[in-house]
Amino acid sequence: MKILIVDDDRSNIVLLETLLKRSGYEVKSSDNGKNALKKLQSQSFDLIISDILMPVMDGFQLCHKCKENERLKDIPFIFYSATYTDTKDEKLALAIGAEKFIRKPIDPEKFLEQINMIFERDENNKPKKLLVKKHDDVYKLYNEQLVTKLEKKMRDLEQEIITRKKTEQQLRDSEEKYRMLFEESLDGINLQTISTKNKPGRFIEFNGVYCKMLGYTHEELKEQKSMDSVPHENINDVLAIKDKLLREKKALFETTLKRKDSSRIPVEIYAHLIDYEGQPAVLSIVRDITKRKQ
Repeated sequence: MKILIVDDDRSNIVLLETLLKRSGYEVKSSDNGKNALKKLQSQSFDLIISDILMPVMDGFQLCHKCKENERLKDIPFIFYSATYTDTKDEKLALAIGAEKFIRKPIDPEKFLEQINMIFERDENNKPKKLLVKKHDDVYKLYNEQLVTKLEKKMRDLEQEIITRKKTEQQLRDSEEKYRMLFEESLDGINLQTISTKNKPGRFIEFNGVYCKMLGYTHEELKEQKSMDSVPHENINDVLAIKDKLLREKKALFETTLKRKDSSRIPVEIYAHLIDYEGQPAVLSIVRDITKRKQ
């Protein structure tokens, strides 16, 4: 039986390779979801074991792509993670078709039992299919968890800075994980202050995808007010959504943004009201839906 391990931490790969090879399994590895897909297209595998938090393409995205692929959809998929460990993470994992959701750490023998169970089942017991049929539903579930992780990571960073209980290296490691979540997303992400009558909303942070989406450099976008990219004809709608966001803490909506060259781009935005350094702020995940609108 041939197993593909997907993890960006080399030490994790070595541990799993050693454990699985001793049990007689053939093992290959990849350091992110994108590279894993390349191997899956060129080789045959009987099982995929994947971490979730990885650069370029994370485990959730990899699983979703596998379950949508006719050739790959029947390969059992197991998540093995220490970062995404709450019940909502497991719910999303199972919804997109994962066979099992295993939390790190776990006793090696119990881990092997879980793996062996996959191969010992009846041949007619097919792997789980994609349970969430609508792409939009998967997108919403995925982004809810992404927002949760980003918000938690920001709170963790703030607490670490306040208490000074962590070493400088640990702080850098924590910030790197937050930056990975932020920059490696396939969608645009921005964090902005909330506008008031006397003070317009400003961008606190945004990733490269969001800059490219609007056609600005990082330096140019940093100087923009958050409402500058909203076309005049959409301002009232956006203000109404802002009021809803303040009441309900989150909002999913479609709108149009204005690019630097004044052209329009249709987007879907998942906005979430969070606490940032003691003040309310809005964390938004922005998806280009041009193809959907064609």
